[in-house]
Amino acid sequence: MKLVAVLAVAGGAFAAPLVTASPATASPCNSVDCVPYVDRNIDPSESCVSGGSRYLFGLDASGNNYLCTMQSRWVPQPALVGVRTNGAPCDGSTGVAQTPDGLVLTCKAGAWKPDFTAFYY
Repeated sequence: MKLVAVLAVAGGAFAAPLVTASPATASPCNSVDCVPYVDRNIDPSESCVSGGSRYLFGLDASGNNYLCTMQSRWVPQPALVGVRTNGAPCDGSTGVAQTPDGLVLTCKAGAWKPDFTAFYY
């Protein structure tokens, strides 16, 4: 019985740092340059590879923003303004953003909200 108690205490001592460790804070991303997994130098006339509903943005050689649809087509989008969190306040931006986990967001009613409209285009 004492062995079980010792193992439980030891296991708790090893697990404690994992539980109390806080996640790293990400730097703000307020431009297209820091948005992860954006396809660069796409040809909008070619088909794209949609691996699901995340990380869908692509930029052509001129920097125009596109989104890869479920039908594997590039469709034009407003400017990609950076990474935002779902529900974060926005100021009426006409651009689009991406969540840290790759969802498309638009500014609606003062907050960044998921928008799958273009994906199902």
